[in-house]
Amino acid sequence: MEDNSWTVVQNRRRRKRSLTSFEEPEKKAAAMSIDERTESKTTKAIVLKPVCKEAVNGFRARDMRQAAETAGIESQEDFKIQYQTRTNTITLTTQEEGTAEKLPRLNAIEKNGKQYTVCPYRAMEKNQIRGVIYPPGDNSEETPETLLADMKCDKARIIAARLMGKGTSAVLVTFEGNKLPKKVVFCQVILSVKEYRPRPIVCFSCHELGHKADVCPRKEQRCGQCGNVHDEGMDECDREPKCRNCDGPHPATSNDCPKRRIPDKKKMTPKPPAQGKESYAAAAKSIPERPKASGKNNQDELPTWIPEWAKSTQRQQPSQQASDFDAEKEMNKLKNDVHIGFKMIFEAVGEIKKELALLRHGK
Repeated sequence: MEDNSWTVVQNRRRRKRSLTSFEEPEKKAAAMSIDERTESKTTKAIVLKPVCKEAVNGFRARDMRQAAETAGIESQEDFKIQYQTRTNTITLTTQEEGTAEKLPRLNAIEKNGKQYTVCPYRAMEKNQIRGVIYPPGDNSEETPETLLADMKCDKARIIAARLMGKGTSAVLVTFEGNKLPKKVVFCQVILSVKEYRPRPIVCFSCHELGHKADVCPRKEQRCGQCGNVHDEGMDECDREPKCRNCDGPHPATSNDCPKRRIPDKKKMTPKPPAQGKESYAAAAKSIPERPKASGKNNQDELPTWIPEWAKSTQRQQPSQQASDFDAEKEMNKLKNDVHIGFKMIFEAVGEIKKELALLRHGK
């Protein structure tokens, strides 16, 4: 006959350990699922560049939502919109794969009953990096498809490649990852990969920085030589050159403009001092400067940084300070002071020994 009234007695620590052993796999599984879910949802960006010369801040938020619905995006919560007025573009970001596939279909925006064509393209993601290669010869007939097909790299996956402009053989290559590879192979030719440091672009219509002439939102054209609006062309302008961006004595398209200077790769951004700690420069300023010798011996003029034991020497009479230094006399004085000091120490040790002997014998 079994008796169910008995209770198994277990140590509290052992019971806690057994419960924890069952809970830990569940916690680890939950943590792994959270990490996997976080890693899978990377932010993707689509940039809309207006084909017509229309300012992007003229499009309403409702116009953008209507254009997204036309592109097949049903949920308006899956993406965010950001206006880039300097580059005159619109950036749409999302973490949903389905929405990221539909955003490139957005090629027109309706405003006041009129359709405005836009050109969508994918922006570079956070886990991507760009480099520049210089293939030999004239490569002006190369297309992004042919460049990508004939280019290989063992250290990183190549995502995209394109020519950097007309009349140049430089190729801009986009790699996966945050570290730039040193070499790539293009048509069996080994090429070095250089760091991509873009120079700020200048609009050849309004000559402002940040956008190109094909997306310039300005209604009036300005001269790149003097920065003014006039009928004659820039080649015919005989005025003094004046940059519209920095007011310097050079055209707006000059590479000498400080606003268009390529950032130095060796230049590091200074880190702010940690909170609660004083920086080295501030600590150096807080140290009082040593006053210059005035030739006077007034006790009230002694600086605060001199310790008390040294002030007696500073407060000597001028006749004593001006006297010649006697090395032999000072040496004898030092020996006498050392002898007296050791004598006092030995006497103190003898007294301590006597006290210990009395305590040991119980007297």
